[in-house]
Amino acid sequence: MGDRTDKAKETAREMQKREKEFQKQMPTLEDARILVEKKRALEKQKSEATRKVVDLKKSPPPTPSKPKPKTSQKKKTSPTKKPTSQTKKPPIKKNTSHLTHTKKGRKAHLATQKKQKTSHKKILISKKNLYIVLAIILFTIITSVIGITLISRSQKNEIFSSSSPYVSVEIADGLNATHIASLLEEIGVIKDAKGFVDYLVSKGDERNLLSGFYNMQKGSSYEEMRTLLTTKPLSSEIRFTIYKGSVIKEIDNRLAASQLIKSGEFITAIEQQRIEKNLHFSEGWIYSDVYTISKGEDVASVLASLSIGRLFDVLKREMGQISQIDYSVDDIIIIASMIQRETQNPLQMADIARVIFNRLERNEPLGIDATTRYALDTWNRDLTKKDFSDSGEYDTRRRVGLPPTGIGSVGLDAIKAALYPADHDYLYYFHDNEGNLHLSLTYQEHKERYNSLK
Repeated sequence: MGDRTDKAKETAREMQKREKEFQKQMPTLEDARILVEKKRALEKQKSEATRKVVDLKKSPPPTPSKPKPKTSQKKKTSPTKKPTSQTKKPPIKKNTSHLTHTKKGRKAHLATQKKQKTSHKKILISKKNLYIVLAIILFTIITSVIGITLISRSQKNEIFSSSSPYVSVEIADGLNATHIASLLEEIGVIKDAKGFVDYLVSKGDERNLLSGFYNMQKGSSYEEMRTLLTTKPLSSEIRFTIYKGSVIKEIDNRLAASQLIKSGEFITAIEQQRIEKNLHFSEGWIYSDVYTISKGEDVASVLASLSIGRLFDVLKREMGQISQIDYSVDDIIIIASMIQRETQNPLQMADIARVIFNRLERNEPLGIDATTRYALDTWNRDLTKKDFSDSGEYDTRRRVGLPPTGIGSVGLDAIKAALYPADHDYLYYFHDNEGNLHLSLTYQEHKERYNSLK
């Protein structure tokens, strides 16, 4: 990790150096204003010079006026005065003003063209500088975004709210001890980033921190964090098992206890899936299996979608059999969930399924206590008569027919048993203390066998 740290520092220094060069070359608002004014002045000067040239071409040169011939006239004088000599008028000079004007115009025009070429070159140079500045800005933005992303990725997977004492965080590859300490201080795992870095240096572990996913507790000591960050991090994937017969609330509690979700998120996600898939109920539509989810994903939503989706896939493969029986898909799900709760032994499932179908066909109560236990959320005590009356529609001892929903998640064996039940006429069954299944045709036979094994 030391090489990565040195490389990161070198990259940071290079970015700072380029940013300073960019700031030196960055034109100010005053420079931009002067550049605009110069450009406008050049355009005005160019238009005036062009107008003068056009005027010179259109207007003919002025013709010189002819000088008047000299005439001598004798003025009459009075006899008392002496005649005076006639005064000479100055000679009229040849008018050459048009020639001078034409030469000056041409010189001015040539000078204007020369200035325009010079200014054009300056503009080209200015554009080139502008492109260089834009390239520097773009490079600075890109490198800054990469640096910010590298740090923010480590904060992306914080799952819990500020009220939770635990956080799940990713330490991205390439972060040095200072960056990691700052992150841990920000999310409340440690109180002083600098103090933690000094502690790592004193232990010689500032270069031994490992990237990866970690579950951390807020307010941890420096030693706890040093030990955690210098050992093997968690896997980047989550493997979660939905056990057969699990109810939605139980799955949600396990996920929350594992610090993978907030309490209630899986319940909400399952309900959303029920609405999207237009299901009549959600309990029972969860497929028992092992699921792998990438860290950083919405665990509750992904798991809800996968668990229901896999059950859909199983049922699609069995549509041929489903179409041949007189029960709906909802009925099959409910029956399979009852079978799953009655036994975990796949060899007994087909026999129990047939008992259920036999009772439904004879319009007799199913007598499955697991439905009442599900309604009351009580699994570890004996049931009373009041419990059956309190369970309402889930009371299958006195009510005829199926309960309104499933009572737990189902596996492939339970679904197969519901679709392919055994062929017999038994109406009663019970399990002994060793888990063996005992079937009976009549209630009297069932009672005698039960009492004999009690």
